Amino acid sequence: MYSFEHLFPSPSPTAGGSDGHQESAWSPEIMKVLESPWPLASEGEMLLMVYRDMFAHLFPFVIIPRDMSSVDLRAQRPFVWKAVMLSASVFDATRQSKLGEELLADIGKASIVDGTRSLDMLQAVELLIGWWYFALKSPQVTNLLFLARSMCVNLSAMSYGSQGEDPTYGPLDHLRAYAGTYYLNTIVFTTNKKPDVFMNTTQLDYCSKVIQATMEYPSDEYLIQLIKVQQLSQNISTAMVGNGMAPAMSLPLVMVIQTFQDELDTFRASLPPHLAHSPTLLCHIAVAETLLKDLAISDQRCHPEHMPVSDRLQLLWSCIKSLNEFFEIRFAKPEVEGPQFLIIMASDMAYTLITGIKLLTLQLPGWDLHSIIQELDMVTIFDRQINHVNDVINQRRSGLLSPDRCATEDPLERLVRLMRTAQGLVSMHLEGGSALAMGDGMGDVLGGTESDVAWRDVIGVAPWAVDESHGLMDLAA
Repeated sequence: MYSFEHLFPSPSPTAGGSDGHQESAWSPEIMKVLESPWPLASEGEMLLMVYRDMFAHLFPFVIIPRDMSSVDLRAQRPFVWKAVMLSASVFDATRQSKLGEELLADIGKASIVDGTRSLDMLQAVELLIGWWYFALKSPQVTNLLFLARSMCVNLSAMSYGSQGEDPTYGPLDHLRAYAGTYYLNTIVFTTNKKPDVFMNTTQLDYCSKVIQATMEYPSDEYLIQLIKVQQLSQNISTAMVGNGMAPAMSLPLVMVIQTFQDELDTFRASLPPHLAHSPTLLCHIAVAETLLKDLAISDQRCHPEHMPVSDRLQLLWSCIKSLNEFFEIRFAKPEVEGPQFLIIMASDMAYTLITGIKLLTLQLPGWDLHSIIQELDMVTIFDRQINHVNDVINQRRSGLLSPDRCATEDPLERLVRLMRTAQGLVSMHLEGGSALAMGDGMGDVLGGTESDVAWRDVIGVAPWAVDESHGLMDLAA
């Protein structure tokens, strides 16, 4: 049963001396416990159960044995315990904010001041990024991703315990942690088109082979498919980024695109029946297809000398098709019934929204704006996403420490404001009231008008984690 003991404890008298006086139980130590946002034993068990039932299946890279209690988890893997409590508190905005801030501070002290490198902390960092992504600033996300990577340099020599102990880990837990680090990095950096910071896949291939050969848990099959689709995305992003990082193509661009599309189709067809309709996997496929086709937005890369206009138009319409598939999957079920996706997939949502806006602002013979809007109504899509997030915000206000009473703003509220700004600017552009123009990823945000600042806010800060220096948007006032 849910217990309110951690909020309203009953002070039990402590026996005093022979004079019969009793010492108050409201000691500084007790008050410190009461002020802590971390749950006590009974609530910890409940939150661990919530995590197992609602969250664990979405991130198969961290395994918590079914027979491990919250008390044991806290004693043996304190960082992971805190990350689990944070994740399971997703529908209590104020409390999750407090837990996230404390865990972030604990990780910073342990990693920088104490020099801790442990599997416990690595798993906690992954859970923190995955489930608290929307509250992190873009530099914080980058720092945490590279902290996780630094702990993967020599996993075999890593201390398995945070307190110098050796709690029981499974034989493949460190391999899953490495794969989890790769997965999170690719989600952020492929859509940001930063091939210079992609992780090398040599060690990943070894980890995947061992996990696939062993299949210690049923969730390992899902893990393998997540890695495979992200490897495809990384390969596509590397080949299509067009900044000199990728090797020169020996085949015509259209043939390269078709080759990658065939690989994605093969991957989709090879999914086992119980994963063939996985929302996360289908969204990853749609994003990979969009990454493959969005180079058609670039006038520089798709000049008629390099690609016939008819082929370019076909790619652009294919890009719209992939975007629509992504949005339909994302909006299929309300998040208030339970998380449908890992929170960090907001990065993919940002990328698809920005790509959709680019398609609306592209000027090309044969690219008719009216026809495009009929297929890709970005104003309506923004409206659906805003309503989607607002429902989650309202649900998060149902926590015991309501934001209304604690005067704490939910980080998601800022996201809603940013999306409303973007929606308004897009609507103005479609109505002919503004000269909104999109860059192809090669320029910087232009000018210093109020609208420029608004776009900068939309793309340059959390929870998008989209690096402003990429110049994803050019706004010509």
